[in-house]
Amino acid sequence: MVEDHRVTRRLYVYVASASLTETYSSLSRETGISEGTIRRIAAEFLNELETKHVLQTPIHLGLDELCFGSKGAQRQQGFLHKASATHSRRTRPPRAILSDLKRRTIFALLPNNKAATLRQFFQRLRDCDRIVVVCIDFCHAYRRVIREALPHADVVIDKFHILQRVNEALDEVRQDVKSRLFLSGRKRLKYDSRLLRKRRACLSSEQQDVLDEWTTRFPELQQAYEAKEAFYEIWGAKDAEEGRTRYRAWCDNLPASLHRQFRFVITTVNQWEQEVFAYFRWRQVFPQGGGITNSTTEALNGIVRDLLRAGRGYSFTTARGKALYSRAYAKYKSKKGTLFSHYEWEPSDSRSEGHDPETEYDGPMPNEPVETPVEQAVRAYLYCKAEAEKMPPRTSVSKNVWDGIQFREVSSLDIRRHDVGQTVSVERRDSMSSSDNAGIQHETANGRLSVPSESRSELSGDAINTSREADRRLSKSKYVSGLQCLKRLYLEVHHPHLAQQDVHRANIMSQGTEVGKLARDRYPGGQVVASDHTKLNEALAETAQLMEKPDVPAIFEATFAADGVLVRVDVLERVGSSAWRLIECKAANKKKDEHEDDLAIQAHVLQRSGVVLEGLSLLYLNREYVRKGKALDPDKLYRIEDVTAAVTPLLSQVPGRIREMKQALGASGPPVRDPSEHCQSPYACPFWSHCTENKSNRWLYRVPDRGLMYPTLLAKGIQTFDDIPNDIPLPPPLSHIKKNVEWISDGLRRTFSWRNKSPMHHLHVGAAMLAVPPFSGTQPWGKLPFMLAHVQETATGEVEERCWTSEQKRDPRRAFIRMLLEAVGRDGTIYVYSQFILRVINDLAYWSTTYRADLKAIHARIVDLRALVQEEYFHPELLHIYADLPYGSAVAIRESLPILPPELQLEDVMRWDEGWPSRQYQQLMGQETSGEERAKILSEVQSFGFWGMRAVRAFRQTLMAKARYTPPAQHGWSLKVQNW
Repeated sequence: MVEDHRVTRRLYVYVASASLTETYSSLSRETGISEGTIRRIAAEFLNELETKHVLQTPIHLGLDELCFGSKGAQRQQGFLHKASATHSRRTRPPRAILSDLKRRTIFALLPNNKAATLRQFFQRLRDCDRIVVVCIDFCHAYRRVIREALPHADVVIDKFHILQRVNEALDEVRQDVKSRLFLSGRKRLKYDSRLLRKRRACLSSEQQDVLDEWTTRFPELQQAYEAKEAFYEIWGAKDAEEGRTRYRAWCDNLPASLHRQFRFVITTVNQWEQEVFAYFRWRQVFPQGGGITNSTTEALNGIVRDLLRAGRGYSFTTARGKALYSRAYAKYKSKKGTLFSHYEWEPSDSRSEGHDPETEYDGPMPNEPVETPVEQAVRAYLYCKAEAEKMPPRTSVSKNVWDGIQFREVSSLDIRRHDVGQTVSVERRDSMSSSDNAGIQHETANGRLSVPSESRSELSGDAINTSREADRRLSKSKYVSGLQCLKRLYLEVHHPHLAQQDVHRANIMSQGTEVGKLARDRYPGGQVVASDHTKLNEALAETAQLMEKPDVPAIFEATFAADGVLVRVDVLERVGSSAWRLIECKAANKKKDEHEDDLAIQAHVLQRSGVVLEGLSLLYLNREYVRKGKALDPDKLYRIEDVTAAVTPLLSQVPGRIREMKQALGASGPPVRDPSEHCQSPYACPFWSHCTENKSNRWLYRVPDRGLMYPTLLAKGIQTFDDIPNDIPLPPPLSHIKKNVEWISDGLRRTFSWRNKSPMHHLHVGAAMLAVPPFSGTQPWGKLPFMLAHVQETATGEVEERCWTSEQKRDPRRAFIRMLLEAVGRDGTIYVYSQFILRVINDLAYWSTTYRADLKAIHARIVDLRALVQEEYFHPELLHIYADLPYGSAVAIRESLPILPPELQLEDVMRWDEGWPSRQYQQLMGQETSGEERAKILSEVQSFGFWGMRAVRAFRQTLMAKARYTPPAQHGWSLKVQNW
């Protein structure tokens, strides 16, 4: 009898052992004991196991993150689950799970996977030198910790994570093909996608026929599948050298049309080359699994996750005990008898009393495992390698000055490294002049090169001031423009007056300037180059002076010129005594491909100017940052990402691109290039109207290519919709555009019959999107709805109009929600124009827990007229409706002007561009805006709101008339205008 719990000894042992695998509530129902008593018994049992159980330090370690308690929340769809998912991620961070890959058991479970936690665990681990290899995924923090805490251990990347990247690239190609198909074809391709992920040898004859049908029909899908199969063949190599040879051959044979989809694969392998090809060194240790992988860790990860998912609210101590001492631990152990006998554990005094796994990470006492001869040989190899690295380096490097300080041109260099003696030889395969190669051999301890002063390229003031050089001078913005289109670059330099003014783009750039200024707070003590672009020589001299001062930690707007290219660096951070890190600040909330090109041209100019670069980084806004209080936190507002590995391959292309752009600028006229989809990517070209002024109104590119058919049509000489033969099938709405006659589907009337309920509400919203969150609780580029226009029409024809605008300098979202709920009530259909209003309500529901249910109900009552027209109606004068709507556009209703009543054809409509609400709101919140200016702005905003809601109502009435649908009980109408 156990008196403390008033249960028999036999029942106590059963409950204690069963508590590791069963939930406490199920044990309570089974035994009749209270759940609190079972929790206490389980806690005592776990404490005893913690003191008596002996673990063995593994020789082959697997490291992965374990996410339980948050994955389910992350999988939830819809805005109602975003808050719960965020809360779960904060309260249940990813854990670190460590496994013994040889014995296939769990070794340890840590409270989180942060670098500090892992470092502390390995430092306290006894006999950590027994670990000779660690298998991880693509996590820089894991690699950094292992190199610091386990310098003798070899790091291997799990090959299945690499193959997963290849399958993702293949799936991206499949998604492109899928978008061209009709609904039945899309469903079929989605079902057959499993065949693309299979190896060719694993396909049956029927599956092979299905795959051949898809690959024959779409050649790009066949190329992607062959590229995937060829990449899998790399892992059949005998050793690392053969694997590298196969990988280089795969890169060379990859079709140019697939570079975009497989770019991430190539970048990742190049960045982790040493760890990726270390897989071949350990293949003989794990011959039954084809080499060392993290499959065991992933399997244990899933078992533990399923075990913990059965219960709720486990503390970390309980979760750790269940993971280590339950069947999950013994799943792969070949041991007779039960693991849960209360009297099997042998006592050990190796652990200190009061051990708390939440705060301490005392390593388990290892038994003495027997190493195989192969493991002994590998250990000897790693020991010799570590001793060789302690020797004074004798690095002899021959590099072209264009390669820069420490960047390699992967495509044009042949790199051979020999660990013994630490000799690195780099041979250039392409031609170079002897003057460029002169004097670029150095002996250095850390392998970093510095360009001799006599070979540094500096642009003198005399050269800059010459008119011919000024005409061909490039900047980083012009360089990016030239990458998009050489014709755009030529027009920007020689004919800037032909550009169409983009006020919205200018507003975004002004916000980007503000973001860059705030980023300087992250670097206290930094100095700004005060000379502007009109005083180039002064800026160059000031930059040189600041670089010579060792007490200056960072330079803002540092100016450099080389090869006829002028750049101003957002942040140039000092690293050590003579090296620098180049940091580019962007107002975007994610990294984009064009940012890498921007950094590449800056790195090239700085290297040609003799600057020793330690790395390249991108600083952009953190989309998850939420402002708290009045002050901004610059450390949390931004994210900084090292992009050196991604930008390095681009450096070899920069000199050729500069020469190509200079030749284009020196020509007598602009290059000949027809406008196409490249004019809108990555940025909308301001010369679009100039280049398309002679194009027909029926030109293909007047409407975005939803079916991805335009390249095929253009290759056949087809330029307009009228030229398309009748035997070519076109998906809607392209088929209706070709016929060029008004088309009304039967679904339009059915939609109004099913969805239209009285009273009918019509909404128009003005929302600002600001890069820097202005109020507490706001996020970067969050939507701030500050204007709500509403018109209500009852079944008897009564019309009531309202318009509300936020006039106070505080967060307008709560007031907007109250006004919205008051306006639309709980009954009737809500008509809007543009998905933007739906996204505004979606974000408000995510932000406000108080009104979440009400906003969800409003969301379900909304009918988007624009989406309805795209699917159920076509009019020859409404082609713009079938174009892709710019994100954040609140004035898209003006697209419907051709079929709106004459009284809505206002001249002021065209100046209400997509960024107009944001600019007006910024002026309202500005400290320098006078009372008279505020009154004028408020009047314009209200005019904007009234026109928008009346246009939505008129457009709805027009569509109903087209569909020959009349709402019931319409007996005249009266107009009533109110102000909130």
